[in-house]
Amino acid sequence: MAVPGQQEDEIHPSIVATRNTATGWHQTPDARLVPSREPGIIDIRVSRAQLDRALGVVQVVINSAVSRGMEVRDLQYARGQRPGVGIGRGKQFAAIKIEELRRLVALSDFDPEQWESELGVWWGRDEELRERGWVPRVDGRLRVRLPRRYDRPPHGEAGWRFSFTDQVGRPLESQLDEIVQAFWERAARDAV
Repeated sequence: MAVPGQQEDEIHPSIVATRNTATGWHQTPDARLVPSREPGIIDIRVSRAQLDRALGVVQVVINSAVSRGMEVRDLQYARGQRPGVGIGRGKQFAAIKIEELRRLVALSDFDPEQWESELGVWWGRDEELRERGWVPRVDGRLRVRLPRRYDRPPHGEAGWRFSFTDQVGRPLESQLDEIVQAFWERAARDAV
């Protein structure tokens, strides 16, 4: 994985650990990888084709957060929190999750036998969709998610921003400052 302008030794250890662990992850029928949920491994549900891009996005978020005085920490399993990687400061860390979005594709649009041979395994709901003539497939769009918050947001907005998605004309890479700002606001609110 190449992050523009960075040497391999400057890549955050959680990125390296996730990339190395991902080689052993299996795919679901929609072509997304199933991550291992453990401290220090980023919660990432993307296809192999989008793995490097997703890790690059997380690396830039980590770099920007650290430059703003935040830290990156391994998260342990706790009530309401899966193990993974969090960004914050003090004792307040929010987990980062990145996923690739899916869309339903008509079975008539591709060869289902090829799909079966690629994955080799079918699960319940996918079989139901297949019977209806539709199957979920990844579509290349990424989404960064932060944990939901239900307390009052910092600026009187309608709620905390917790989701950032690729959009037409506005890729996720152009929203990185907003993602870091969301981590900053959570850490600032929790520090009070």
